[in-house]
Amino acid sequence: MSKPHNLWLFLCISFLLTACSMQTWSHKYEGNSANWQIVLDVVPDKDVGAIFIGKLDQRSTHQIQHVNYEIELKNGGRGGNLKNPEFDHGPIKIFEDIPHSDTYQQEFKDGLYDADIQQFFTSNPVLTITWTDDQGKSHKEVIELILVESK
Repeated sequence: MSKPHNLWLFLCISFLLTACSMQTWSHKYEGNSANWQIVLDVVPDKDVGAIFIGKLDQRSTHQIQHVNYEIELKNGGRGGNLKNPEFDHGPIKIFEDIPHSDTYQQEFKDGLYDADIQQFFTSNPVLTITWTDDQGKSHKEVIELILVESK
């Protein structure tokens, strides 16, 4: 084989190995009620294995004065509050987090696919949300998130 053919073969094999080693999985959990939509995206990250991104959107048209939320994941809860949140431009990112142990990070680096992610969480994530509307009335909902997409 000539040198240009060897170089071409080397480049093709290098590209193939690089492409095969790149993780392209992702998972999307979603929960809905008459008032809220919560989305949890689990996406790969080369350094920590995965990033969990939570986004909240209001489905009702009432003005909201205050929101408290807590989402339970396998490796602990994520919570916070929003004062006078503006949902006019779509969902608000309420948290971004990573797996909390080296073992979990390695599992994600190795690639967690459809059955693996369900086993990782062991049960569906759950959002507990309380809010005060513009009339000063308090409300509370518990919303289960269901796996709606795995790639």
